[in-house]
Amino acid sequence: MFEQWRHANPTQLSRTRVGEFLLTAYAVSPASTGKRPGSPDYGVTYSGTRAVVGRTVAVDPKVIPLGTLLYIEGIGVRVAEDTGGAVKGRHIDVLVNSDHAAEQFGVKRHVPVYALFPPEAAVPVATHPGTRPVPYP
Repeated sequence: MFEQWRHANPTQLSRTRVGEFLLTAYAVSPASTGKRPGSPDYGVTYSGTRAVVGRTVAVDPKVIPLGTLLYIEGIGVRVAEDTGGAVKGRHIDVLVNSDHAAEQFGVKRHVPVYALFPPEAAVPVATHPGTRPVPYP
């Protein structure tokens, strides 16, 4: 489902503002994730999907349910697929292609984030079978 919405103009989708978030970045690397190549869970997100740069972000599932399609200002459309030990509250970790890129990304504060859904839907789009985002207040 992500591919269907990836290039959509976010202004043409219904959206609900989730709030302003702190953004950091991580890579699929032992330094970022603690997982080593060859490990069965290397490159696999908490939701069980393969981590993909340009799609995957890590969130606190108490704030943003896993599977939620998001629009992050300055970043674009992403999917809440992963979690992280340091990702708590209004913090999103964006997957990038290297540890160097994660360092260069730095920390971005007060970034507006929206949950996206097609106009006919009543709740944000769940992109993974078995996940169902809850409506945002």
